Amino acid sequence: MTSAIDAAVRSPGGDFLAGAAATQGRSLHLTCGLTPATGHHLLVWLAGQLLHSATLRANVPIVAGPAERTAYAEQLRKEVSKALHPHVVSEFAASLDARDPGRPAPSLPYIGDVPADSGLVLALTTARAALEGSDGAVVLRAAGHEWELHTSVRPVLEALVSGARLTFGDLAERSGLTVGQVAALATELVSKDAAAVSHR
Repeated sequence: MTSAIDAAVRSPGGDFLAGAAATQGRSLHLTCGLTPATGHHLLVWLAGQLLHSATLRANVPIVAGPAERTAYAEQLRKEVSKALHPHVVSEFAASLDARDPGRPAPSLPYIGDVPADSGLVLALTTARAALEGSDGAVVLRAAGHEWELHTSVRPVLEALVSGARLTFGDLAERSGLTVGQVAALATELVSKDAAAVSHR
């Protein structure tokens, strides 16, 4: 392990960390593991984005002649090179954010339909949710799910994505929605573990 005043303690990839007590008494050790995204993760994600490609879905010409193998490899190279555009890392990062499960939070006793109670508080369970706009709709990506919703919901989602914990009444007032509509949105988000409902 290495340590510096201006750097975090780290254990290089592939190394083992063995903790031992500094004294003869008992000791407690806490090990935190971080998994940074690598080029391998990006390429695996990219392969999933290219599943619509006929070239990637086609069988690899293993038993074909050299000319057909070369042609296949060249077509594959062209498609992958095109997909590796200058913004691919940003798109990959956005995908990671959208798939982040966040920190589990209970919504007990509201595990089914959430009641239209203006005093209930709604909050997202992930700090990495993404909100995008499109023609006549707004898209929320959070906890591995994606929702395309009417633009009237944007004020509610903007508040939630910012990390705010607000009551149904506050969210309804911000957006012009009814408390019942906010409760319906909460029910959908809670059912996908993207949000949690609680009392003040």
